[in-house]
Amino acid sequence: QALTTLANGTWYACLAAIDAAGNETVATNSGYQFTVNPGDTSAPYIINVQLTAPSGTGASGADTNLEFTVTTSEPITVIGSPTMGIKIGDVTKTARYLRGSGTASLVFGYTTVSGDTGLISTPTGSTLALVNNATTMGDAAGNTLALAFTPITTTRTIDTTAPGVPTLSPSAPSFSTPSFNITA
Repeated sequence: QALTTLANGTWYACLAAIDAAGNETVATNSGYQFTVNPGDTSAPYIINVQLTAPSGTGASGADTNLEFTVTTSEPITVIGSPTMGIKIGDVTKTARYLRGSGTASLVFGYTTVSGDTGLISTPTGSTLALVNNATTMGDAAGNTLALAFTPITTTRTIDTTAPGVPTLSPSAPSFSTPSFNITA
């Protein structure tokens, strides 16, 4: 009789032969020991996403390398070129995978350009994107990383707008005579 489900643990099997008339013969010394352990069947997931470079608060300009660290529930192997959507102000940009395969910290990067202005965040409904069919992200057991994560808003802004040129307006000319007091 075949069993379809066995609990984790150690089990023994014995061989038996049954002929067409229903006669059964149990083989002696046929006990076979085996262990049932389905292994890791849980999909890894994203714990959080943080802007890790540059550190601190304040504003940064053009050519600033932004790094976002995606912390996962277990080490992830990355094959290919995943991306992550970020926002600067109201404009969505694409951060590209940089490093971290084999760890639980995947790093994505974006370099700011002229015209990037506003608070750094991730869009609502954020997910990591698999750029093409050759991109995979998963754990050692072959479980695929769940790509959704909670959107973030940082306290860092990007300001690539150059300040305006100051203008000077002369005031109306004055023709009064200055007076001086000299004390000896």
